[in-house]
Amino acid sequence: MDDKLIRDDVLDELDFEPSIDATNIGVAVDDGVVTLTGHVSSYAEKTAAECAARRVRGVRAIAQEIEVRYPSEKTTADEEIAKRVLTVLNWDAMIPQDAVKVTVQKAWVTLSGELDWQYQKKAAEDAVRKLSGVTGVTTASRSSRKQSMYPTSRRRSRTRWPDMRKSRLRRFGSMFEMATRFHLRGRSIVGRSARPSRMQPGPLPAFNRSTIV
Repeated sequence: MDDKLIRDDVLDELDFEPSIDATNIGVAVDDGVVTLTGHVSSYAEKTAAECAARRVRGVRAIAQEIEVRYPSEKTTADEEIAKRVLTVLNWDAMIPQDAVKVTVQKAWVTLSGELDWQYQKKAAEDAVRKLSGVTGVTTASRSSRKQSMYPTSRRRSRTRWPDMRKSRLRRFGSMFEMATRFHLRGRSIVGRSARPSRMQPGPLPAFNRSTIV
């Protein structure tokens, strides 16, 4: 895909994203690799700009070089940022209490510790990046389990379908066995056309009135 076309699409995507002020964002594209430069007024805008660029077709990679610049009157001390981070983590029901350790240096937040699930790690990142005063987030926390957020439901879906197939096979087997038995005895089969089951796509075999000689 042409780099100029990708650049135009990225700029359009940034302009249409309501959470971003793209006035001071520059875009360069080389062989599908997008470089974002310039500055924004919050870390949330920086991550939103990256997400918007990734949505564009043809983008292979992104070099994130956007700076976060807060107005001088809005500069927040590291101690105050640390308090805000601890507060928002404690109020988040998805994150265990005291499981995440927080370090702040020059408005850059580092999260460390060990969590049980990957979704808890993502919840911590999402909560912190929206805070005012934060210029960046580094996550050093680990998730101790590799399973998904819903391991039980997925396990059920693997075992339920084979059982359904077996049930359908037994039902079909019984119908064909009955038809064969009538055929061998030379009797007439009288009945309605079988209705399709909700669990089985396609029509079922139909048995209409016929006489076997």
